[in-house]
Amino acid sequence: MTKQKLLIVDDEAPLREMLSEYLLAHGFDVRSVPDGAGMLTELDRFGPDLVILDVNL
Repeated sequence: MTKQKLLIVDDEAPLREMLSEYLLAHGFDVRSVPDGAGMLTELDRFGPDLVILDVNL
């Protein structure tokens, strides 16, 4: 079974890192980026199953 791929988009590095570590520890394949430009790149490259997006970004 393949791991679910998650993309975290948040401009606050400590929050991105905390979420990434937690989700990695629970078996997800996680990438994180600080901005919308990075998100667009990773959507094409990584093809996540779910995007966790900061609403205030």
